[in-house]
Amino acid sequence: MDVQTLTTTVLGMAGFGACVSVLVNLFKEFGWVKDGTAPTWVTGFNVAGIAALFVAQAAGAQFDLVSMDAKLGDVARLAVTVGELVIALGGSKIFYSVVKGTPGIGASNTLKKQIPFG
Repeated sequence: MDVQTLTTTVLGMAGFGACVSVLVNLFKEFGWVKDGTAPTWVTGFNVAGIAALFVAQAAGAQFDLVSMDAKLGDVARLAVTVGELVIALGGSKIFYSVVKGTPGIGASNTLKKQIPFG
């Protein structure tokens, strides 16, 4: 497979693109990718992916790119799901701190134990 065909194939892989996006956003959260530089990082990861596949194929390795893309898509979906869970847990904690002690919806067994005859 020549470089042009490989490039077109890799850039058309939705799972690979989703993984690159998740990875760049994760790096942004850790402060490794600064604001405004994400497009450069995405381009860099795409070029690195194309180069790695080209070198591997030149060395004789064979890949099922459709299968690989599907697996990368699964990894990206899993990462998004975990991220949503973390956000939901954080949101629940914030909501609890807002409604704590509110009659009817903010009951606290801990507060009842601290207040005699409560």
